[in-house]
Amino acid sequence: MKKRVLTLLMAVYTLCLLTMTACSATDIPTDDSAAEPDAAKLVSAAQQPSGFTDVPVDAWYAEAVAYCQENGVMNGTTDTTFAPEETLTRAMLATVLYRMNDSPVLSGPPDFNDVKTGSWYSDAVSWAAKNGVISGYGNGVFGVNDPTTREQAVAILWRYAGSPSETAESEFSDAAAVSNWAQAAVRWASANGMTDGMAADSRFNPKANIKRGEVASMLYHYLNLTASGQEPLRQDAELSENKIDISFNGYTYSAVLADNSSAKAFADLLKNGPLTISAHDYGSFEKVGELGTTLPQNDEQITTSAGDIILYQGNQITIYYAQNTWSFTRLGRMDDPSGLQEALGTGDVDLTFALAKASGSAENPGDNWY
Repeated sequence: MKKRVLTLLMAVYTLCLLTMTACSATDIPTDDSAAEPDAAKLVSAAQQPSGFTDVPVDAWYAEAVAYCQENGVMNGTTDTTFAPEETLTRAMLATVLYRMNDSPVLSGPPDFNDVKTGSWYSDAVSWAAKNGVISGYGNGVFGVNDPTTREQAVAILWRYAGSPSETAESEFSDAAAVSNWAQAAVRWASANGMTDGMAADSRFNPKANIKRGEVASMLYHYLNLTASGQEPLRQDAELSENKIDISFNGYTYSAVLADNSSAKAFADLLKNGPLTISAHDYGSFEKVGELGTTLPQNDEQITTSAGDIILYQGNQITIYYAQNTWSFTRLGRMDDPSGLQEALGTGDVDLTFALAKASGSAENPGDNWY
């Protein structure tokens, strides 16, 4: 009896030992399996050049996202996600371009009521506005959280690049839907491959909100063109000394400077970079603002008309949208002041003056775009 019990216990022990050994073998890899990680995980890691789990390796923007991340142009929304399908806001786009410009140190707080000093985007917005890259809407509003449309983003990058000329015809079937102020920018971006991957059935869809993945692709193509030493079809690289661009509320008008010492001094001032002046309405016929310095005066009796740019008392600049007669100095005149009063609006407005890099007609008012 004792022998049968002992035999039975030995059998049970042996069975349990074998079972435990078999279970352990499934958790502890053999020497061969240790050298060969799980195939699915290996492929996943190899196919994520950007390191973001929401950027598939076969996505048309995958290489662009990886490039922008590696070069510090665009970050992810988290450590593991890029959110390529999310809309890019105006504050985000300003920040991206600010980084591309090496994040220069700025003095003074932002000039917009909706921009919080010290926020992650405040310096970028100030830089973009002061350099005429992205203007506010007027009345002290930048629109930090407003989405950016495709044509707006292209036009902003075009302005960042110096508003280069482009004569090629648009290849998009919906080119007529592109706003007048964005036509040159869209032609330029398309001719340089910056809109590759964005057109479905040859349609650009200019009014659609642009996505983060699309912006990464645009910047990837733009930066690779400039890095390779190939100019992205830019012309008229030299600054003009007698033509200026005036940007406000999302519109840009070109103007010819007068032939006098006042206008020459103003052009010399603009050689230091774009100048932004806060202007207010006066007399229901002009917008006037402090220049911040004094220029030589060449006063004469003038009856103004829409588009005249006037120096008043040597230290104030005025843009006229209606008639007035007074003794002051003419600085210049807009090429085409069509829609000027509407574009200036009824309240205060920030006017950005810059020496022109290329000749062109005014971007007449449509909808506010940047």
